[in-house]
Amino acid sequence: MTPTRIEAPLDLRHLPKIHTTERATFKRCRRKWDFSSNNRMNLTAKVPSMPLWLGSCVHESLAAYYGEGDDLLETFNNEALATRKETWEYLGHVDPELGDKFDENQTLGQDMLEHYAMWAPTVDDFEVISTEVAFSIPVYYSDGTAAFLYEGRFDGLVKTLDGKYWLLEHKTAARMGPWDFLAWDEQITSYVWAAQQIFNVPVAGAIFNVLRKKIVTRPKPLMRGGFSKVKSADVSFEIYMAELMKHDFNPDDYEEYLLYLQERGNPYFFRQYVSRSQMEVDSMVQALLGEFVDMTRPDLYLYPAPNRDCLWMCDFKGPCVAMNDGSDWQQMLDEGFKPRKERVPTWYERFEE
Repeated sequence: MTPTRIEAPLDLRHLPKIHTTERATFKRCRRKWDFSSNNRMNLTAKVPSMPLWLGSCVHESLAAYYGEGDDLLETFNNEALATRKETWEYLGHVDPELGDKFDENQTLGQDMLEHYAMWAPTVDDFEVISTEVAFSIPVYYSDGTAAFLYEGRFDGLVKTLDGKYWLLEHKTAARMGPWDFLAWDEQITSYVWAAQQIFNVPVAGAIFNVLRKKIVTRPKPLMRGGFSKVKSADVSFEIYMAELMKHDFNPDDYEEYLLYLQERGNPYFFRQYVSRSQMEVDSMVQALLGEFVDMTRPDLYLYPAPNRDCLWMCDFKGPCVAMNDGSDWQQMLDEGFKPRKERVPTWYERFEE
């Protein structure tokens, strides 16, 4: 699905561009920022991260579902096929081991979305205003001078039954919420600001729509017939009811257990509302200006910030270590990385935004 693009005025498009992902990377690790920023080396890994692949394909499926009403599984399978072919083109050959990982993650994504298609219609209590909004918005100094363009993309804007506007943000995760860290998530605050500029409406915050990365548990058949009613089972009301219908079992015989599953809630999805005050939004804009000043300092020192998260969060682990021990880090960059597509995220970068 092609996102809606909100471009800055023509006379401002020459300004420096700061992306929402770049902002987070700069504060997390300046060396990674130097490798990846489109304002610096502008590099990305040739071989995709599998968690990002799954998240990106699920993300695109949800965008088409809420934007155009498209079938979730059809969109997902089309995305999966296209991105698999893209990877083989990057590598120049089919990698059997990586192909097995693609198969595993595609099966997982299909299971997640088939389940989501059962659950979402029962809880979607909002009107979709817009989906997939990519923006490039000028940020101004206090004297009215334009400093730079802030760019990013948010998943959507919705209006709830009480008349409030909220961002709708899709995420895949191994762990269910609530997520306390969202209270200070800067990316969402910046998206609220962007949505206010674009749609000229007050935006209350964001609804995080989270899908669990796990194959669903189905009810266990009993030797005497029927299904188990164990309350500790990781099964949802929607899946249990679907299996009852599939096997022509009478739901009335499971009334008490089905009521329990309904009241407990679906263990594979959750939604978390995260509010933002106007004071938080205004403070974020001031922080953006301060970060831009730091990024553009001519004497900026590009030191690394190593920690255990580097093992799974950073594609530049090898070149970074090589820089430290005097190895040929440039050769590692040449062999394992390629330039990013300027301002148009590739499929495995989309979910980083």
